[in-house]
Amino acid sequence: MELEIKIYLLLAVICYAWRRAISGMKNAAFYGKGQQNPHPRLIKFIKNLHFLETPAWYTQAGQMFFCILAVFRVIHEELFTSLLLATMITLSGSGIAGPIYQGFINLADSKDFVDDAEKRESEFAWGPISFWWPRPWFGIYRVFLAVFWGLFIILLGLTI
Repeated sequence: MELEIKIYLLLAVICYAWRRAISGMKNAAFYGKGQQNPHPRLIKFIKNLHFLETPAWYTQAGQMFFCILAVFRVIHEELFTSLLLATMITLSGSGIAGPIYQGFINLADSKDFVDDAEKRESEFAWGPISFWWPRPWFGIYRVFLAVFWGLFIILLGLTI
């Protein structure tokens, strides 16, 4: 069990380091956008920031997931239970920030912070893959689902 926990913590640190690297790439895309001739390696990211933001989200979620998984593996003997609880809590923690995250994007688009007419789809972009998928949460529904449902799932996961 000790080796297993150390592996989870190592994976969390790797995710943390990669997230930090992505942050540097994202900053370079912001700075490069104002240049007349940005570096060719930045063009893809300048044109579509989602090619950085999607992997950033996954690595950020990964570091939290592996840390929570390490704790739950100490608390629970069953791997499945630990995996399920770590997934529930990680996704709900991210979801709670959703209204704030989208709210600032709405402001940048000259919309209200909570906008019921916001885009009903989300972009997935990683490597050569890019597609839009429909999302059921938007506007005030995002606030309700993210905050109340997210807190409920987190508290439920912590009590099991």
